[in-house]
Amino acid sequence: MLALGASALTPLAAQAAPTGAETRAAVSAQTVVDRILADTNAIRSRAGKPALKADSRMQTVAMTWSKKQAAAKKMSHNPSYASQIPAGWSGAAENVAMGYGYTSVVDGWEGSPGHLANMTGSYTHIGIGYATDSQGRPYYTQVFGRYATAPAAAHAAVGRLELVRGGRSAIRISGWAFDEDASTSIAVRFTVDGKKGSKSIRADRSRSDVAARYEAAPARTGFTKVIAARKGSHAVCVWAVNAGPKQADKLLGCKRVRVG
Repeated sequence: MLALGASALTPLAAQAAPTGAETRAAVSAQTVVDRILADTNAIRSRAGKPALKADSRMQTVAMTWSKKQAAAKKMSHNPSYASQIPAGWSGAAENVAMGYGYTSVVDGWEGSPGHLANMTGSYTHIGIGYATDSQGRPYYTQVFGRYATAPAAAHAAVGRLELVRGGRSAIRISGWAFDEDASTSIAVRFTVDGKKGSKSIRADRSRSDVAARYEAAPARTGFTKVIAARKGSHAVCVWAVNAGPKQADKLLGCKRVRVG
């Protein structure tokens, strides 16, 4: 039997903005994640519970939701987190918060019985998200999962570069790509003549043929892009960007085309 330990909890909001050093300099997301994980596991240790292990796919779910809250400038729970974290869990939960400094947000959750119950529950893995809105207000997400064994290994992105064609003043590329570990359409990056700072687009166009061929594929996996280019011969390379941080991006192909 699956037990969903998610909350109908009211999201936790701070009464005051972050203070001190947190207001003087931007902090990296990894610093925030590391601190929240350490503070959460310290609470679990005091409660006699084993430490939670960070999972990269759960991290992606939490980060994506924190960014969505920040974009909307509104705190809310993710109604789909339980289907977005790796399958095989026997319990799952979520905490969200906004406005706190990253060194005090766990204290805020600890002071709320429902949120504390999630942090000290019989979970084994965690994902932590952090993002700020245009005014610098922080939004936090924790997703918890209980797994009898480690969550299934991350999958590599898959895809196909179907077209690279030169025109009079541009290059057109198109194809499809997806990563079954991602909760949304993935990015596709490309370079022209190997220039540094490759650009990216989203593989978010409807491709029913791909969805029919691959059981794990979402409905929107297609991409297309027209790239302005000077006359002459150009080398174009395209990669599917993996959702998990431990997987290298998938090279979909490289091709030389002529413009003009």
